[in-house]
Amino acid sequence: MLAGDLSPDRGDVRRAGSLGVADQQIPLNATDTVGDLIDLELASVRTAPADLERATEALAEDRPGANDAFAAALAQAEALDAWDADRRVEISLAALNAVDDRTRPFSTLSVGQRHRVRLACLLGARHAVLLLDEPTNHLSATLVDELTDALAATPAAVLIVTHDRQLLRDTASWQRLAL
Repeated sequence: MLAGDLSPDRGDVRRAGSLGVADQQIPLNATDTVGDLIDLELASVRTAPADLERATEALAEDRPGANDAFAAALAQAEALDAWDADRRVEISLAALNAVDDRTRPFSTLSVGQRHRVRLACLLGARHAVLLLDEPTNHLSATLVDELTDALAATPAAVLIVTHDRQLLRDTASWQRLAL
């Protein structure tokens, strides 16, 4: 329900801000590249400047509701820092020792390498909420430590589903307050 894949039987589910989701499966084909995964993971972030451009045009044309649409589009683009997302992904790829060759075929990566690339994209996208389903599957112990450090540093709210006891120990006492 948090990811938007299921509807609640009763009530509503509401989120503020963008959501980055890491399912256990990565939805790419063997012919796709690392760049395709980066594009997939940054798709919602990359729409923010286009949304802002449309809202700016509506504001310039004095359309009804344009002020509110512009304010919302600007707030979203600023919250995501959308103009800097690709650079942040590059930094995250390096920090997680992930493959950064965007032309490299996805099929040539190990499962662990694939997950490293996706996690770097999610961290670089600057989503308000990260929903991670078994994020340490296929990762080495060293990389699990690096991922834990990266998650500790992100300003995002992080929801983790895991059986990894070390990750549970390392993150169970985290507390974040929204001000």
